[in-house]
Amino acid sequence: MFHICNAQLDVLENGRNKALLAQRHAKKKFVIELIEVYRNLPSLWDTNSEVYFDRKLKKQQYEILLQKYKEKYPNATKDKVKGKIQALRANFRREIKLMSASGASTLYYFDAMKFLLNLKHFAVRNSNEAKDEKFTATGSILNDTQSIKLAVLYKKYKCLWDEKEISYRFANRRREALENILEEYNTTCGLSLTKNDLDKEIIKLRKICTNEKRHKIACKRSNKVYKPMCPYYQHLEYLEVDVHPYECNFCDKVIYGICQYKIHLASHDGSLPFKCNVCGNGFKLATNLTVHLRRHVQDYTYSCEFCKKTCATTTELRNHERMHTGEKPFVCDTCGKTLSTYSEFKRHDQRHGNQPTHKCEICSKMFYEKRKLKEHMYSHRNVRDSICDVCNKGFVSVKQLRQHKLIHNEEKKYLCKICGKRFAQYAGLSSHMKTHGTKLTGNSFKNFDR
Repeated sequence: MFHICNAQLDVLENGRNKALLAQRHAKKKFVIELIEVYRNLPSLWDTNSEVYFDRKLKKQQYEILLQKYKEKYPNATKDKVKGKIQALRANFRREIKLMSASGASTLYYFDAMKFLLNLKHFAVRNSNEAKDEKFTATGSILNDTQSIKLAVLYKKYKCLWDEKEISYRFANRRREALENILEEYNTTCGLSLTKNDLDKEIIKLRKICTNEKRHKIACKRSNKVYKPMCPYYQHLEYLEVDVHPYECNFCDKVIYGICQYKIHLASHDGSLPFKCNVCGNGFKLATNLTVHLRRHVQDYTYSCEFCKKTCATTTELRNHERMHTGEKPFVCDTCGKTLSTYSEFKRHDQRHGNQPTHKCEICSKMFYEKRKLKEHMYSHRNVRDSICDVCNKGFVSVKQLRQHKLIHNEEKKYLCKICGKRFAQYAGLSSHMKTHGTKLTGNSFKNFDR
């Protein structure tokens, strides 16, 4: 048996430690180099400069930064390098707050990022200055009494600050609310504020709330008694639910973006971050929740130019308008069939591969469409609670009842193109076509006489 003596083990251990130290040193060196490249790309960080607002230049400079990042991480993407920079900035900002009175820092790249201190939101504030700070509403054209009236009026329109209100995520409803506030405020106060004036005053009120909320968290963490700096803060406190910073109730982490805060909270229990307050459904993206909420209240913003039907999204509108135009842009490579929507094309392709994706948990039957599975589940209930008001016959689903009630209609709208015989239900016409030695196709179904 092969034996290794203690001396050899020590040599191996020392070798591993040296390798780890060298690896860490190389990683730190690369971070410093990355920051230096970042420093020379002002459109990515210098908010005091005009180049910061140049989107084309910003895109070009991100590509430069990405190329540097790929030197160590060849498969990196633009999102990866953005995330790395955001993490470095967050640590730098946190270090500023934690620094001792002497200004000493333990963050190895702190000196490399000192160029950010020229930016207003990174400036180091003297603790005594912060303690003696007085409330000032700079840039306001309203006095305290007028500001209080605006705060009280703003509170009435929950869609502007309360995310539990469905219309909170609807830009058109928010615009309407702001127009109503402007008209009502000018009328009651005898002023003539413009829309631009109102926007500035509302931003001012929200900034006051942000500063107070930050001050409140700082007092709580240092076990100090919180005293509002704004003399009328009791009229603004309701806005705390909609302005940063947000403090996690689970781990006390402070987060500065509402979406990031939602995602962070969801990470604690593994749930989806954006939840519907009406039905409880969760979504990965805020935009998906917005569309979902519009469906609840049928507040649609897009309409068909042919029939004026309203749709929740541009994708839905585009798919609907293809019914009018007959456009079918999706072509099956296997059989050549053309389809009008991607979802139809995807289901069609799954049928070629015999890959149904929805499974009944009771009988294990498979389906290609979720709605077909839902219809199938009614058969397991076997509760015929959908009753026909004509003959009192019961059915397990509303769809079956709707199909049944067609037989009670005087008009039989399904017409056989061969012999002229009419049927009340599609199933009757489909069965009848077999007597002619043929069957209904998708096109013949669309051409029936209504």
